[in-house]
Amino acid sequence: MNFLPQIFKTYDPSSLDLSVLDRVLSWPTWRFVQEMIVATRRYEEGLEAGVVMFSFLEDHREKLPEQTYSDYAKKLLWFVLDMMDRSDQWEEYLQTWESIRKTTCFHLVYAARALKYHGGRMTPFLLDIPENQDEPTLVEVRLDQAEGVQLWEPELTRDLLRVHFLWPTLRRKEMIAKKVRKARAGEKIGNLYHRPLSDLTPAEVERRIQWITRLAGEHPAQTKS
Repeated sequence: MNFLPQIFKTYDPSSLDLSVLDRVLSWPTWRFVQEMIVATRRYEEGLEAGVVMFSFLEDHREKLPEQTYSDYAKKLLWFVLDMMDRSDQWEEYLQTWESIRKTTCFHLVYAARALKYHGGRMTPFLLDIPENQDEPTLVEVRLDQAEGVQLWEPELTRDLLRVHFLWPTLRRKEMIAKKVRKARAGEKIGNLYHRPLSDLTPAEVERRIQWITRLAGEHPAQTKS
């Protein structure tokens, strides 16, 4: 994983290939990439790299198995949103979140009992049920709940539910929307910003890079069989 410190470089799409993308997004490499960026507070560079990698993924979608494409897309879109959050690009975060919500159908699978725990907050994020489940009744939801999308009747699903992959980010999105409202109202928001890279000395940044690089070296990436 000697390439980890280089993740901060601006990625030129022409220098990317699918083997590099596989390596970066593999477990546990992707975990260490994210930890490196967060520890050194290189959020804007991380955001730029994330956008470039997602664009590359879209351009090469037909060369990947559908499940691989979906897994990579979810990782990168979550990452892009996280970098917008950490770099305090609140308005951009909300616009991007809404766009992703309306234009994608990547999903996570939850046990049906999750609906009882989360209640109505989860309902607008339901997509359908896995193919091996009995087909439930299809119902229309209110337009102001889910853009008029047809959702599966929750009570009639069996063991599993498909839920839009942005569901786990809903709470954070609501917190960022609250920050925007405070900023627009002229309230004090200085304590709502993330601590910047400028607070770290070059020596501290280098110490953190070396520390995470060492940890990454102790946990080799998993290779595909």
